[in-house]
Amino acid sequence: FSNIETHIEGDFAWALADVEVRATVRKDGRVIHNRGYQTFLFRRIDDVWKVVHTHSSSRPVKN
Repeated sequence: FSNIETHIEGDFAWALADVEVRATVRKDGRVIHNRGYQTFLFRRIDDVWKVVHTHSSSRPVKN
């Protein structure tokens, strides 16, 4: 993750981040390279922050 932003409003918080993923598929050797965004929504329950929702979107990196 990079360019992480965090925000808190009472018992809710959210984080936004850029993400880059590079992986090789074991089965066929394909290389995956994606960039995108990730968001997390947190809720404080009994004084413990818990992730209650996450979303990501990505696009393949063009050479």
